[in-house]
Amino acid sequence: MGTWGRGPFENDAAGDFADTLARGGLNKIRKALRSSSTDADDCAEAVAAAACVAAARGQAVAGFPEELAPRLPAWNKQLVDDDVRLAKQRLAQLAKDSELAELWRASDAAGWARALGELRAQLDRAPKPLVRAPKPRLRKVAVGDVFRVALDGDRWAAAKVLHLSTYWKSQVLVGVYPAGESSGPMVGVVSMHIRPLRAGEWPFLERAPVTREEVASLQGRVHALLKLDLESPEVSIAEDDETELGLCFAKAAQREVAELALQRA
Repeated sequence: MGTWGRGPFENDAAGDFADTLARGGLNKIRKALRSSSTDADDCAEAVAAAACVAAARGQAVAGFPEELAPRLPAWNKQLVDDDVRLAKQRLAQLAKDSELAELWRASDAAGWARALGELRAQLDRAPKPLVRAPKPRLRKVAVGDVFRVALDGDRWAAAKVLHLSTYWKSQVLVGVYPAGESSGPMVGVVSMHIRPLRAGEWPFLERAPVTREEVASLQGRVHALLKLDLESPEVSIAEDDETELGLCFAKAAQREVAELALQRA
């Protein structure tokens, strides 16, 4: 299980769980809370489920996924006291005996205990009215846009938009440059979700023409992902209903960019 923080949604299992909740989800939340599994991924899902209960009761949960915010009013109306009891009970159980607890005891037991304690405190608090967050201003992303991607320490890499999907509207392909560079030979191509680019999570650097060499790198990646051929030097791709590009959210894409960029550092 990939983990990058102590927050309830700062791991791959919780991110995958959040994806399944975007189309409703309260029954899935209750199922995760009723489970007695000690498996690390199942317990990470349970922590995320408990955080969803807290968020639906008006608590400000750190790192709560923006895409789930529209579901909160419906969950708020359907929640019952037993959901809160289940959430607190499940948190207590997994903190005492689970693979997830063992993993944290080996790395940051005190920090994880504080994070769980804060979540339990939020569940203990009286419900508050839900406050609708203002919609963030999203920038328009275009082919040729170059973004700065934070790596470890002070290092960074550049990611250049090579393709905006015409069928899966939220999907983009970006070319990755070595750490500290924004031009020159690319080290690879990453398929990712457009959200971190539109929301400003990856700062915009510049807009530059897509070169013939970059298109050549894109051709191999597109063929592997889409089983389609791209005629150089065109960058647009005609996709059909059978096209399937799995969504790659900000953290997962950032890790993939880092792995590529640091190979040449």
